[in-house]
Amino acid sequence: MHIPHTRKEKEDYLRELILLIGADEYCSPQEVYLFQIVASKMGLNQMDIVGIFMLTATHAYFRGDVGAKVLASFLKNHIDPIGRTVGQNREGVRQMYETVAMSIERLDDQEAYRCLLLEGLSNATEALSKNQILINGFRWIGVDFLQLLKTEENRIFKEYTNYL
Repeated sequence: MHIPHTRKEKEDYLRELILLIGADEYCSPQEVYLFQIVASKMGLNQMDIVGIFMLTATHAYFRGDVGAKVLASFLKNHIDPIGRTVGQNREGVRQMYETVAMSIERLDDQEAYRCLLLEGLSNATEALSKNQILINGFRWIGVDFLQLLKTEENRIFKEYTNYL
């Protein structure tokens, strides 16, 4: 087997691994753990891991709502609100939105960049807001998950467009 060295090779390898993980439309805690080990051995951090999962769990790689199911189970097993502080949970959500924003290509056309950024963040909010397991988990610790998503979406959008 060829060991990936470049960033693109690493992402391609991990994308293939995500497709394998998602074959049964679910990402178990053990699969999340093993995926994190493989990615970290390649020198990738937690933001990279979430970003690759979010960008791969799309219609481009999965049919119908399979990608959403795989992403939902990954997030549930990667960011389980129970057992963590409210601050830790907010930071986890912020990092997800930060990852989406960082994955959007900077364009010379500021308005086009704003539109792409807003679309990417909105898509993340839409995908996450369908995850009933996360909604219930956050409700259990006293946090309105949907409000948290919108707050972080807006905050990251402002942060990334403030310097244009």
